[in-house]
Amino acid sequence: MSGNTNPKNHTNPKSHTSTGNHTGNHTGTGKRAARERLREQRETERRRETLRRRLTASAVGVVVVAIAATVAIVTANVGDDGPLVVPAGAKAGEDTVVLYGDPDAPATLEVYEDPRCPYCGLMEESLGGTIKELADQGRLNVEYHFATFIDDAVGGDGSKTALNALAAALETGGQEDFIALHQELYANQPAETDDAFADPEHLIDLAGQAGVDSAEFAEAVRNNTYGGWVERVSEAFADSGVTGTPTVRLDGEAVEVIGADGQAVTPEEFTQQVERILG
Repeated sequence: MSGNTNPKNHTNPKSHTSTGNHTGNHTGTGKRAARERLREQRETERRRETLRRRLTASAVGVVVVAIAATVAIVTANVGDDGPLVVPAGAKAGEDTVVLYGDPDAPATLEVYEDPRCPYCGLMEESLGGTIKELADQGRLNVEYHFATFIDDAVGGDGSKTALNALAAALETGGQEDFIALHQELYANQPAETDDAFADPEHLIDLAGQAGVDSAEFAEAVRNNTYGGWVERVSEAFADSGVTGTPTVRLDGEAVEVIGADGQAVTPEEFTQQVERILG
């Protein structure tokens, strides 16, 4: 803009000639007129430059505000383990809970467990099939509340990585794939101090044994797609008031799943408790 209005591009007033008074007076008037035009041109240029700077500053300000807003939005949805992606199939209205069975079933069994918890493994080995059968019959549905505190207690990331895999199975294959992988993980649960579940490839191999083998599932496991959701699930467990796993409740009433001898109750003993509570 300034190149097109450079005063040096205008005619130099000294190009006018002087021949006598009349001519001299004309030359003096011409010089004054030329100086006036130059002054006006410079003033115009100054105003244009000021306007250009203001517009540039305004545009920069808009960009900065837009970037700041974008960062704020992204930051609000990003936790330590990545952005929040909730798997399809999480319980409506309480998306830190995984629901198995008919949402309209007449009773709800709440199950609190950690993928690395050895007592949860004992419970699932003894009662997992019975719980699934009761849900499949429509007598109750199951709400899974997961914890990952063993990762903090003994070190590692196995609980969180396994829970991310369960979320991936729920997203890509629904309840059927979720429960299949859930059962497979507990059937192949490592020792509590063994962080084998932290290896995504190991989880993908176990999932394949359960028939959960889509490319989308494997990608989500490798990318920790549901890491942000896992973080929220862990926080929800910490806020639940439940102090240990496994904890099981049927319509709010405690159900014994680990006996005084430290072993899981039998399917018959468990079913008797269910019958008593349901009446």
